[in-house]
Amino acid sequence: MQIKINQLQQKVNLGITEEERSIFQELIISLKITLSNEFSIDKDDISSAVDYRDIAILLEGLSQNTYQLIETYATEIITNIHRQFEVIDFVQVEIEKTMTASFRFAKSVSVTLDSDDLKKTNSLKDHWFLPYIKKTSNT
Repeated sequence: MQIKINQLQQKVNLGITEEERSIFQELIISLKITLSNEFSIDKDDISSAVDYRDIAILLEGLSQNTYQLIETYATEIITNIHRQFEVIDFVQVEIEKTMTASFRFAKSVSVTLDSDDLKKTNSLKDHWFLPYIKKTSNT
């Protein structure tokens, strides 16, 4: 089963330069979340489900940090969703940043990252949830 959360809007302190980080950047976040086989759609019980509001609250908490790269923020989102929700096997996040007047060549830029990307990244090879992802990977 897959859950999609589309176009969640957030303001995040994000940017390469101090000037960029001095103001909050408008981001649009979309998530695709695959639940493990342990999740049963036969139960009408919120305690065994993923509460979308809890995901929004998690992202709101992460948005209080400062990031230089959109990729780092995406990694934090995936990592923390896996940490908080045991029934989630796979997360894909797309983060879109509306461009400012100083970058007039595109309306926006976006980054898409998923659980499989993190397990392939050597810099994250010792990350705490990688054994879990390797065991349950969609690939």
